[in-house]
Amino acid sequence: MLRHSGKHPRQLLDINNSPGGVGIHALYELNNSGFAAGLQRSVKAAVKRTTELGQVHS
Repeated sequence: MLRHSGKHPRQLLDINNSPGGVGIHALYELNNSGFAAGLQRSVKAAVKRTTELGQVHS
C-alpha cells in the first residue's frame, strides 16, 4: 500500500481507522503485548527455513 499509494504511513492509518480510534487503540495494545513482534519473528523463521529447504533440494 505504501508503494502503491505514495501516501505517508500515518495517512494510511488515518484512512483505515475509525474516527473514535477503536482500531488504533487495538493496534497499540497489540504492539505493547509483544504478540506482533512474536508473529513477525515466526514469519521470518518460516521464510528462512523455506529458503534453506529450497537450497537443499535444488
